Parts: sequence; structure tokens; C-alpha cells
Amino acid sequence: MSRADDPIEDGTPLNKATLLQDDTAALYGLGQDATPDDVFRVLASPDYATKLIIHVDTEDGGDVGDTRVRISNSELGVNLTKPLDALDNAEFDVLQGHTYYVLLIDYPDEYYGAAALIRATGGQVQRETLTLPTEPDIIGWRIDESTATVEYTDGASEWIPASMSGSTFDPGSVGGCWLFKNIRPCLLKNGVVQYYLDPDDYSKRSDGTAADITSGDDGDVMIEFPLVYYKFYEDQSGGKTWKGCKFSLTQPDNTYCANAYLSESGVIQQTMYMSAYEGTVVNNKLRSLSGVEAARNTSSSYRGYATANGKGYQQQEWAKRILLQAMFVMMFCDADSQTSLGIGKSEDDADNMTGTMDKKGMVYSGSEGIKFCGIEHFWGSKAKMCDGLDYTADSYYYKIHAPYGSSHDGSIDPFLGESSFDQYYIGGMSYNNAYGMLPNVKGVIDDNPNAPPYYDTFFHTHSNESSIGTGSYFRDYDAAVGGTGIFCITRSNIRAAYLSYTPQGG
Repeated sequence: MSRADDPIEDGTPLNKATLLQDDTAALYGLGQDATPDDVFRVLASPDYATKLIIHVDTEDGGDVGDTRVRISNSELGVNLTKPLDALDNAEFDVLQGHTYYVLLIDYPDEYYGAAALIRATGGQVQRETLTLPTEPDIIGWRIDESTATVEYTDGASEWIPASMSGSTFDPGSVGGCWLFKNIRPCLLKNGVVQYYLDPDDYSKRSDGTAADITSGDDGDVMIEFPLVYYKFYEDQSGGKTWKGCKFSLTQPDNTYCANAYLSESGVIQQTMYMSAYEGTVVNNKLRSLSGVEAARNTSSSYRGYATANGKGYQQQEWAKRILLQAMFVMMFCDADSQTSLGIGKSEDDADNMTGTMDKKGMVYSGSEGIKFCGIEHFWGSKAKMCDGLDYTADSYYYKIHAPYGSSHDGSIDPFLGESSFDQYYIGGMSYNNAYGMLPNVKGVIDDNPNAPPYYDTFFHTHSNESSIGTGSYFRDYDAAVGGTGIFCITRSNIRAAYLSYTPQGG
């Protein structure tokens, strides 16, 4: 076959679709106008392949022992572990423009671990140092329920709380904290991160190019939470009963758990994911997409719609919910979520579309509702179904991780044996790693200025349903005192759902 000197038939016109797909360009850190030549230039550039050298030292100059370095990137499918060389370095070949989670493992018992998110910035060699501390990197909070006083503890004792003024969020001391700064929105498909999103504008990828957050073709819009260890506790100090939560990047001892990150076989994972939006049902699957109408009034089927996405997918899980509840108190140093962030959206609002806060950052409060850790309507709007906690015969039954529906891990009698109650403010909580924080003291139903302090949220029980919903919604008759909030749980009017995902490695 030879080409004619003067062809008379038109071939396929040269255009973007026939040369380079947008998702292929994004893999190489290029924009939508990229051509194949641009990719070839990147491949030939020495700056594209970057050597990342992780140097490990110790806070007191001691021996690093058999410490190893693990790096991972879910988007690229990277998960590598290497020992240190004679200079206490571990060298990795990485791609510029991508962010890697770096974790130290197998370090000596006298030290505590270290981890970091490191972005490969280009150049042939990039050096970073991680230091093994002699004390754990612990931050925390505690509450005196008799006065509703919350205070920071441990490494956060001098922190300035975050605050919300109108629609402007001030992160205070939490802005640069490892507990919050590594939380990222992403597109997750079949359990694999396709790409990360701009936290201030979900319609864009982290590199500024357009993202598909509406069709579902690129996956579900999810929030990625890197592994954190935590513990709920109760103790006596200074003549008071304190209850609280502590957080650590690594596990200081066996009193700390990571229940929000457990696979179905009970193995701790490096990440977990929660839906950015109230879910919608597409082809009998629960999805997290922007610009669609959220599903409602199909609560009995939400679990099946969620698990239809594949292994590791569930609807909202109690273990994940309680971690974020504790993180909220850590952010605002306050258990009154409606005052410190916002009351949320009324269910009576006819607007049922998702994505109304896509360009509002990771924490927001306004007429559209509230947004916390990148999740729309974490309270307000509609009560969301939650697996891992049931309420039957005046007792809570909890399960720490999936699968759900056939068994429980334990139970707790909530209001000290009282069986006749309908709806109350939460006046006190029981704290435990297995179930987090559960109401065990009644508050009051009316706005009585002389009433004892309470967690500013409702516990609704005026239903025979055993299923638990979270967040509830603001209603007119709650206007004086507020009937929703981050701690609100309900057994009635559960209309919506969130999608969640936990990797199943190990």
C-alpha cells in the first residue's frame, strides 16, 4: 500500500479526541490543551522522573535501628516500602506533581512514628527528612459536662480554636495541623482514586483542569481521610469528671484505636473515604455526585444500594461518623455545633440538589447549609442512615466495622434504664472506643435558661424504628433551641444516605 501523490478522499480530521484524551494528559500533569508532542517532551524531560530521598533521624540523636520507609499514592497505585541505607536514607523514583503519603514503620520501641504528605516538586533529586520523636505527637480535647466546658489538651493546649464569622471560616490553629490538612476531596472509582480535586472548587482537579463530578464516569466524589489513631476516655482530674478524645499520627499504645479505618476482616487501612454529598441512586447503586437530586425516602434499601458498588463500599458507618464528631470538637473546641458552625439547612427547603457548596471550601456555613471536612449537610437537610448502631428495646447495639445486618459487637443501656422518653437534648455522653460517644444523660426539651448545660443537639426517639439516622434537620418548632447538630441521632424520618468506602487490603 502506497500513498497517492494527490489524495482525493478526506481522512479523519485531526482533532483533540483523535490525538490525546484529557485524562491521559492529566496523568502527566498537563492541561486540556496538551498534544502528544507535549507528552513526549515530558517523558524526555529529566524533571519528570524525580528521585525522592527520605532521610530519617531521631529527636535525641539515637540509632534509627531497622526503621523502614513506606510511600503510597492511591491515584497512581503506588505502595512501596524500603529499608534505610548506611546513611539512614531511603530512595524512591517518583513522578513530579504528585503527592505521596510517607510513613515510617518498624522504628525502635523507644521512639514514636512519623508521617507526612510530600509533593514531588520536580528536579532530579528531592530530599526530605522525617524525625522520630521521643514523645508521641498527641493532640486532644476534654469536656466537663457539668459546665459544658471544653478545653484543649496535650500538644494542643495552647491552640486557638477555629471559628465561623458569617460565611468566612478562620481555621485558627488547626489550619496547619496534620489531623486536618491532609484531608482531600477526590474522584474514587471501584475503590481507586482517579484524581484529587481542588478543595476550594470541586469542579476542578488539583492541577486546575476540569473535573467530571456530575456524570459518574470518573467515579464518585469522596473525601479521603488518611489514617489517624484516637481514643475516647473518661477520667477524674482536679475534682472533676472529664470526658474526651486524643488523636495521634501513630499508635502510642493499645488504648488507641483506628476503628474508622477497619476493613471487613478487621485490618487497619491507610485511608478511608466518605461521601461528599447526600447520595443519589443510579442503576440501583448509591452514588456521590454533584448537580443531581439527592435520594430520599428509600432508607430501607440504602445499604443494598451502597454495597452494590463492590467490596468495601457501605452506606454511612457509625465508626466513621464518631471520628468526625470528635474531630469537629477538636476543630472548634466546642460541643455546640449549631452555634460554632451553623444550624444547617431546613428539610422544608425545596432545593434538593447536591453540589450547592462545591466552591465553598472544606468548612462552610450559609443559606445552602453547612459543610464540614468537605462533606455537605453533615447535619441539617435530611437525616442520613447509619450502619453500625441500632436502637432496640431501649438499648443501643453497636458494630465496629462491616459487614452489617446480622450481628453486633456489644450493647449499652442509654438512659440508665429509663424506658419512657420521646425526644430530649443530650445532657451527657458515655465515651468508649467501641462506640465513640453515646447519649446517657437527658437534657431538657424546652429553652430553659436555668437548665443545666447540654450538648446542643436532639436525641429523637419517637418511633418504633430500630435504624439510626444522623444529623437530622432544622424544623420550625425547633427554632428557639435548635433540633439538629453534629451529635443528633434519630429513629424517625430517616430519608437520606451517604456513601462510604474502606480499602480491603491485608
